[in-house]
Amino acid sequence: MDGATIGLVGLGHIGRLVARRLAEHDLRVLAYDPFARPDEAAGLGVELAGLPAVIGGSDVLTLHAPHNDATHHMISTAELDLMPPHSTLLNTARGGLVDHDALVEFLTRRRDVFAVLDVTEPEELPAGHPLFRLGNALVTPHIAGSLGTDEARLGDLAAAELVRFLEGDPLEHEVNEDRLALSA
Repeated sequence: MDGATIGLVGLGHIGRLVARRLAEHDLRVLAYDPFARPDEAAGLGVELAGLPAVIGGSDVLTLHAPHNDATHHMISTAELDLMPPHSTLLNTARGGLVDHDALVEFLTRRRDVFAVLDVTEPEELPAGHPLFRLGNALVTPHIAGSLGTDEARLGDLAAAELVRFLEGDPLEHEVNEDRLALSA
């Protein structure tokens, strides 16, 4: 995949982690995030652009935005139609970012585009949903990235953070109310 262009939608905590991993490879990384500062993006090796430019310029489009009123179905018919030939949509953030009815119609029409959905709307798609029948869609449970030991590591991280809080030490993974609405 070296030389490909990866598009990130959202440069919050997870988006930045993904950008850092991508920086280790010969990839061009575009990102859309209306709250990202240009200096932060540059430090990650990421080019900021508008959503249409990121979608239209990416071989792989990966979503890391929060789901709220402003981002609900931010990927719908008009945005999907911007996807280049043979590109991939990857959603590991929140199902509500993608209009699934529009996605089914798009993937039926554009067999060259692939979608990997680790999250859906609703969170568990009903049996027989059209996305399960499409050859260019893969639906996984929201733990698709887990390697088996991740749940234990998350528990250890939460316990260590609680100890820091109880001992009055600075938290390493603090989530403050101002940023909560922007978290994926």
